[in-house]
Order: sequence, then C-alpha cells, then structure tokens
Amino acid sequence: MDASIACLSKLHSAYPEAPRVLLFSEDESILGSSFYLTQPDPGVILRRDPHEGLNFSPEVARRLSESFIDTLARLRLDYAAIGLGDLGKPQGYLERQVRGWIGSLPTAHKTHDLAEVERIATWLIERMPQMKEATLIHNDYKYDKHGPRSK
Repeated sequence: MDASIACLSKLHSAYPEAPRVLLFSEDESILGSSFYLTQPDPGVILRRDPHEGLNFSPEVARRLSESFIDTLARLRLDYAAIGLGDLGKPQGYLERQVRGWIGSLPTAHKTHDLAEVERIATWLIERMPQMKEATLIHNDYKYDKHGPRSK
C-alpha cells in the first residue's frame, strides 16, 4: 500500500478531519497510475477569487481564521501511538527548516536587497528553541492560494 494512503488511514482514526480513504487501487490500467478515493468533505475551497455570492464579511473572515488555527492545533496528537512513529525525521526539524530558509535567501526568495533579512536570519538562529517533542505538521496547510486554471 502507498505510504500516503497508509498515513491517511491511520491518521483518520485519531483525527477525523483527515479524509477517510474509501478505495485504493494500484491498477495503473484504470487511470495511468495508482490512485485513491476519499470520502467527500462538504465545504467551500477558498480560492484567490472567491465564488460569487460567498459572504466574506469581517465576522466570517474572523471565524474562518479561528477555525483554521483550531483545526491545525488539533493535529497535536500522539502520532507514534496511532502507528506513524516512523514517519519523517523529527529530530532537528526546526533547525533544518530555519537553516534551509536562510540558505535559500540569496537565490530563490531574494527580490530586493534588504539589510533586515540578514538581521532576521541572525535573530532566528540565536533564538531558535530547543525541540522538546515532535508532533505532526501538515506541510501544505493553507487556504488554497491558486485560482482555477485558465483554459
């Protein structure tokens, strides 16, 4: 079974917000690759250009933002207890992320010469907390920033 399917299957049992896998197929003759089907999740996918008629009042935006953070906070669970202990490399994660971000600044993310960037990088390294425990993180947890593809 594909690793992401196994992960979703185990995660759903402890975190119902994760999609429930209904079907997994390795038969590439169907779609040209292995695939899986999850239970439908009702709701609105936020796009750069919201659907016409979508109420985006300040109150709705506030509730949406609070729900976004609350849902992410519920991911704080004992991942090893649900069978995901061999997932990823938790030791040194924060340092790898910070140093990777800093290392990419001169090329990938540099759009302007900003003296503040060097100060921020130094500040981050000097104040990097020691890791106390590992938890799951959704590496793509965001509102969908991409609008529909143009035809």
